[in-house]
Amino acid sequence: MLPARLLSVRVAALNPRPEHVCVWCPWCEEFHRHSTDDFGGVPDPKCRCSGSPFKEGGYILSDGSPPEYLSDLAKEGSPILPKYRDVLDEAAPELQAAFASALLGTKIEAGCWNGPVEVDGWQVFVNGREWQAHKREPVECHHGDDLISLAVFLYFTDQGVAAIRALEAVTGMRLGNKHCFAAWCIFTHYAEHGEYGE
Repeated sequence: MLPARLLSVRVAALNPRPEHVCVWCPWCEEFHRHSTDDFGGVPDPKCRCSGSPFKEGGYILSDGSPPEYLSDLAKEGSPILPKYRDVLDEAAPELQAAFASALLGTKIEAGCWNGPVEVDGWQVFVNGREWQAHKREPVECHHGDDLISLAVFLYFTDQGVAAIRALEAVTGMRLGNKHCFAAWCIFTHYAEHGEYGE
């Protein structure tokens, strides 16, 4: 079982007991609504989405004090606010172009193939998240479909460390070496065992 944020949804403002509980699911990035058991306790709520780690184990519900608009959002079920993921997806081409520009030390345009850029004898081409690196002598070719793998290739760093440092640069949040080490452990575990240790 994993922790999840709980919102109580009441039938009316004067009703002290919730009709439903709305749980913020970090897998689906949205609220899931669950009915209460005779207005008493909360049943064993679980995510219904395929592949979700909450589908089998369910949630450990914790009562929080979210902003009032979140309660309204959960109660009405209307998309008042876009998902955080959707907002970032819309901005992704420009963010990726800026990240690639920093990695390669030259201006990269969003949405088109750029290159070649010479880096330590490699000719590097970038298009969004895709990249290719070519060397003539000896003949070598590398490629990837994300810019973290490009950072690993160019700077001989680790995938988890590169991801944490990119997050720091974009958000301004300082996570530090402990988070880098934790990310390294996660990426290494997934590489060796697959998702959830399968």
